[in-house]
Amino acid sequence: MKEIEHNVTISQYSGTHFEVGKKLGERAKIVHGPNYVDNALAAIKGSFLYEALGMNFELSSEYIERTFPVIEEAIGRVHSDLLKEIQGFAAGLGESYSRALVFTSNFGNDRGCSQFFLNGYHARNYDDNPNSVENEFLLLHTTGSFISFGASTGYVERLDGINEKGLAVSLTFGAGKPPTQQGIGSAMFQRIVLDKASSVDEALDLFDKTPYVTPNNVLISDANGNSVVIEASAGKHRIRRGAKGSILVCANSYLHPDMRDQQIHKNPTTVWREARMKKFQDKLRNEDDIMDLLTTDFPNGLFEPYFTDGLGTLWSVIYHPESRGILLAIGEKNSGRKELRFSLSDTSTFDRLPLTLQTQLKDVVLAERLPQY
Repeated sequence: MKEIEHNVTISQYSGTHFEVGKKLGERAKIVHGPNYVDNALAAIKGSFLYEALGMNFELSSEYIERTFPVIEEAIGRVHSDLLKEIQGFAAGLGESYSRALVFTSNFGNDRGCSQFFLNGYHARNYDDNPNSVENEFLLLHTTGSFISFGASTGYVERLDGINEKGLAVSLTFGAGKPPTQQGIGSAMFQRIVLDKASSVDEALDLFDKTPYVTPNNVLISDANGNSVVIEASAGKHRIRRGAKGSILVCANSYLHPDMRDQQIHKNPTTVWREARMKKFQDKLRNEDDIMDLLTTDFPNGLFEPYFTDGLGTLWSVIYHPESRGILLAIGEKNSGRKELRFSLSDTSTFDRLPLTLQTQLKDVVLAERLPQY
């Protein structure tokens, strides 16, 4: 076991979509260098799941020429302003617009994760390699879109988040059959939803209007207590709806009976985490109880310390759609956990931005624990 330093940055941007995109592109260039897109692509293609699932994402000129018009038309149909943000991002980064658009709509690199909705709380752990994502949360005030707060990937897409209307989203990797057609990934879909949807039904309507192509589980909840999971794989999807007072769970497998034939890989800890969330639901009385479950290591909680294996918990977050509340944490309970509270109903809670959460994480080899699962 070794320790690694882990930082998560929270910042905010406002303006037109193009202005915000340009600022984000400039930030990406400063933080990651002018080769940000190429380095991020290398990380995606070097991941275990990319190879295990037979994914085929690239940025060759031929691939871009074939894919660009499909994605531009798909996004333009439901959120044309987002195309302007990607144009700004490309300008700030010094990339071509077509290359930036295909990159920011890519198939993603998420590997693990646990999430559930219970009694109005939308809770999730994001599990991955710390070098695979930006580890940044962004508060956006963009002209013509809802104010939103969420975890960035590719600076334009979102891994989870909540908007001013109380619509919350998050994703896990389903590890189903890889895309066979061009389209948008789950992280881009979630960004569109945060900008444009105020309810679960509106989010599902957007899903029906977009060529969604990635093998993910997307959890969506709203301020009225509604919740759904979209389970999707190549050419097939099913929707599970939450029931009042019951927990709606998903990790890295498909739980809808009609989706079992889509599963081609299963994270070795996913079944245990799914069972643990269901087992503890009666003990989760408030968000403090939920955060303790999210940040407690095996065998009592969902926190995963397998960072080198690409399955480490990079952050834990609880969204409360009714109040627009946010509780964000990194690290383990009783072992350097750091947390912050925000609310989209009270903008003064963001007055300290930008800021950075810092902690030390233990890095455990998964193979050493597998027999215990």
